[in-house]
Amino acid sequence: MLDTQQISIIIPAAGKGERFDAAGGKSSKLETDLAGRQVLVRAIELFSKHPDVKQIIVAVNPDTIDEFKFKWGDKLGFLGVTIVPGGKTERWETVLRAIESVDESATHIAV
Repeated sequence: MLDTQQISIIIPAAGKGERFDAAGGKSSKLETDLAGRQVLVRAIELFSKHPDVKQIIVAVNPDTIDEFKFKWGDKLGFLGVTIVPGGKTERWETVLRAIESVDESATHIAV
């Protein structure tokens, strides 16, 4: 029996946020302020502080990955996040691409 879990977190962030924009969003869902921090940063910080979380992967639209890394790379790098290209049309494609980057020592994957 394992003493500790080795959890890899996958955050699929490759979507366009069309439903969010239709609801009157003025910025991306990821950038929306939630109690003084952007939603993406707040989510990652919660996972990064958990002792069993060993890896956090953010999967983004492959067409905008360079732009995403320019905007978020430094901040997410300090939190130990790996940014990978996700899918272009379906969420399952994004999750599958992220799973390909999961460390072999992971005992669990949370999406």
